[in-house]
Amino acid sequence: MRPRTTRSIALVAALLAAGIAAAQQPSLTVDEAVAKNLEARGGLEKIESVASARIQATMTMGEMEMPVVLAWKRPDRVRVETTIQGLTRIQAFDGEVAWGYMPFAGQAAPERMPAEAVGQMQNMADFDGPLVNWQEKGHRLEMVGPDDAAGEPAWKLKLTRQGGEESFLWLDAETFLEVRQAATRSMGPDEIEVETVVGDYREVDGLLLPHAMEIRPVGGPPGAPSQTVTIESYDLGAEIPDSEFAFPAEPEGDEGG
Repeated sequence: MRPRTTRSIALVAALLAAGIAAAQQPSLTVDEAVAKNLEARGGLEKIESVASARIQATMTMGEMEMPVVLAWKRPDRVRVETTIQGLTRIQAFDGEVAWGYMPFAGQAAPERMPAEAVGQMQNMADFDGPLVNWQEKGHRLEMVGPDDAAGEPAWKLKLTRQGGEESFLWLDAETFLEVRQAATRSMGPDEIEVETVVGDYREVDGLLLPHAMEIRPVGGPPGAPSQTVTIESYDLGAEIPDSEFAFPAEPEGDEGG
């Protein structure tokens, strides 16, 4: 009897496991999740109608507060200015050239970024976000399934960008707004997982846009600081000249004489 009982218990356990696995299978497709996200944000047509934006924000890290200004313009231009102790760091991309200026690091003039930084700037220049026209952008999206995000039910998606960078996105199960991101980032010689918690969505000119983000390392060095970003304003449709994104021309007429 004992062997038969053991087989019966194993069979029941297997059936239960199969039932649990079936219940955990995604009941929402990638296309459905993306459609719900775009609708929640204001609709694809409204999203794509925004041609430019200037964003005022404050980044807080520990006791330090840093004003941040982000300028963006279609198709793929972006410029971020961060002021630290009276000095302004610039990171910019004009669609082809990524460049930066870090005066507090001893730079005397703007410099082109290394090739590995260009992809990061291209991602930053995608103001619409990777879910908008993701197939046309060459990305790949996979539905991981139901998950938890900050204690709330969510749908977890795996994103593989055109360049091969992998990350995960969580959409709130009720609102379908993005509430969390996770990706592996290079920090000096190390690579660590970084997660971003997104929230405080508010209506701006017909779009629901986040006004708060917390960026924190996961499993990084002890005491590694997190960053919070509080967005004060979005100026959608701001007039921004292309020259604001272009790599500054070198001064003429200075040949060391």
